[in-house]
Amino acid sequence: MAKKNKVNKDDILHNNSSFTGNLCSDPEKKKTRNDKKYLKFRVAINVRKDSQSKMDAPTFFNCRMWQGKMETKDFKKIAKRLKKGSWVNVSGSFSTIKFQDDDDKDVFYTFLTVFNLIFLKDVYRSKDSE
Repeated sequence: MAKKNKVNKDDILHNNSSFTGNLCSDPEKKKTRNDKKYLKFRVAINVRKDSQSKMDAPTFFNCRMWQGKMETKDFKKIAKRLKKGSWVNVSGSFSTIKFQDDDDKDVFYTFLTVFNLIFLKDVYRSKDSE
């Protein structure tokens, strides 16, 4: 009889998203008050407005990619390679944080915590680009 693996419900990622698009600008290198390093960037994807429309409407997603357990040299390579216009596939989970602005008004900021990033230019090359 096959042995069943026990799955901890906390290990399952319930909020998982993946999309492909282009970086809107070069990523910003940031760090928290606790000195945790991350990259902050936005990815634009085109979404068809409706089945009749021939024009796409861009949708923008804020992203953060944390260094975490990643080697510093690998994190720096990714940071250096990510540029405005980079065609990437990102996957991760969405989070929303709440803070107060200078007028003490609540501000909500939603972003994708990126767990996986693939540079698609290297994966998919058209015959015209060769």
